[in-house]
Amino acid sequence: MKVSIVRGGGLPGIVTRTELDADRLPPDAARTLEELAAAAGPLDEPAQTASQASLPDELQYEITLEDDHGRRTAQFGDTTIPQPVRALVEWADARPERTMEIVPQAGSSSTV
Repeated sequence: MKVSIVRGGGLPGIVTRTELDADRLPPDAARTLEELAAAAGPLDEPAQTASQASLPDELQYEITLEDDHGRRTAQFGDTTIPQPVRALVEWADARPERTMEIVPQAGSSSTV
């Protein structure tokens, strides 16, 4: 299983990608990743589009899960992200095995 979190917007307007691969985790952490991904039920539905940001500097998230069932992607705004998905993002962000990079933007108005 692999999770990818692309985040953009906010005051600086920087887009970042955080990735976490279960193959690089200890067995107990890999199980936790699978449990958190299973709890993030909205990703089981067809890709969702983040609503127009109600706040001009609201962060936008694109969450992608890849596993034996395929690839699922959903988009959320900071105010619309469901708690189970937020828990997955926060857990992945806290793992030392994660990779993080700044994503080059094609244009100055490009976000997630």
